[in-house]
Amino acid sequence: MTRLQKMPPTRSGRALTSRTADDGSSTVEMVVITPVMLLVLMVIVQFAVYFCALHVAQAAAAQAAAGTSSEHGKIDNGTSEAHRILGTVGAGFLTATDVAVTRSATLTTVRISGTVATVVPFLHLKVSSVARTPNEALTTAAAS
Repeated sequence: MTRLQKMPPTRSGRALTSRTADDGSSTVEMVVITPVMLLVLMVIVQFAVYFCALHVAQAAAAQAAAGTSSEHGKIDNGTSEAHRILGTVGAGFLTATDVAVTRSATLTTVRISGTVATVVPFLHLKVSSVARTPNEALTTAAAS
């Protein structure tokens, strides 16, 4: 070719060059990075599920304590309320739940524990929540 003749252009407008040593390196990088990124994403989702399950356990414990601590409240009221909330709101987030309601003369205590739904196969998390509230009692006003 003489000086005046041009190299035939390629699709990108440049002349063809020989292959370089890093051909295919982006494929190898993607093979290495993709599983790591997926694991990071799964861990983020796992902890989101954990915090959701924790909040469900706290809400169920608080509602059960409120239902049991009323003046004529019974332990069965609190237990059924906790199971109702765990069954509706906690379905899919919290499994293998255990509800323990105790009522003394002045204090109601509700303990809820369970296992968080698993997203990451090797990570098994548990949550527990305790709610304590004083029992309601009607009193008479002192005469002044």
